[in-house]
Amino acid sequence: MSDHGGALTVIFVFLAVICSGTAWGAEANPFAEVKSFVLHKDTFKASKTLLKIDDENLSAKDRALKYFALGLWEQQKQKYDQAESYFYKSMAADSVLSIHDKFQLALNYKYKQDFKQAQKLFEEVRHTKAPRNMQLSTRYELSDLYMKSKKWHKARRMLVHLERRWRGDPKRP
Repeated sequence: MSDHGGALTVIFVFLAVICSGTAWGAEANPFAEVKSFVLHKDTFKASKTLLKIDDENLSAKDRALKYFALGLWEQQKQKYDQAESYFYKSMAADSVLSIHDKFQLALNYKYKQDFKQAQKLFEEVRHTKAPRNMQLSTRYELSDLYMKSKKWHKARRMLVHLERRWRGDPKRP
């Protein structure tokens, strides 16, 4: 299984966005308590507090962010079925995060060894206008799935594309 450092980064970005106070007054921000728990690295209490926040008091975007963060936490705890349900709730709440939800769902299916479903979702992500880092990560994950299913030509195509993109990167001379 891959490193979840990226997922933690996403959670902190999530908290920076929803805890910035732009949509909420300082005293009315329902995510303030969650932020304090995350800053103290108590993700158990943070997730429990996030679950207690009533969805009816949240905008569609905040509801999607709530379930996306919960999905990432469950994925880190290797509770893939619960993570899957949160990612689907996030997709249903708002379309802004749908590409990120699909990417995380695809990873979730890969971790559950459901390679066919993972490949389907990764292909959907690949054919959208996802951020560049997600496009490259998607191609890498697809190449891994193609190799597992012994589709060598498709895997090679993905890896050659990645090599060309990374060739000019200072990290990969």
